[in-house]
Amino acid sequence: RPMHYGMNVSDYHFDAILDIIKGVLKESGVKPKDIMDAILILQPVRADVTTGFTVRMEMARKNVEKGKDQMFKRLGASEGITALMDQFFNIGTTDVRIKEFLLKDKDRIKAGMTVYIVEMLGGP
Repeated sequence: RPMHYGMNVSDYHFDAILDIIKGVLKESGVKPKDIMDAILILQPVRADVTTGFTVRMEMARKNVEKGKDQMFKRLGASEGITALMDQFFNIGTTDVRIKEFLLKDKDRIKAGMTVYIVEMLGGP
């Protein structure tokens, strides 16, 4: 457990590794039943490998429940986020890599991004 705790390995990552192992065993000519046996042998270590991620996710969930709108308030509520989006678009419309995309429908994109960020940060 201690070795994997700080690695942030989620179930998704663990399943991806199992898929890689399955593929390697299959390419190596291992029989399907033996492949499934190997995967079953690895399943019990899942909790040991993913514990750090699970603990951090649960702590984050509890923090969100306690004060979901904390970041929203720290950024200055809706007005602060609107100002942040104004700055983003001022900078973005001078960047030749994204300028064309942002200028096509600037007001609609900016309004949509603002609403999205307000909602994600727990605003009204």
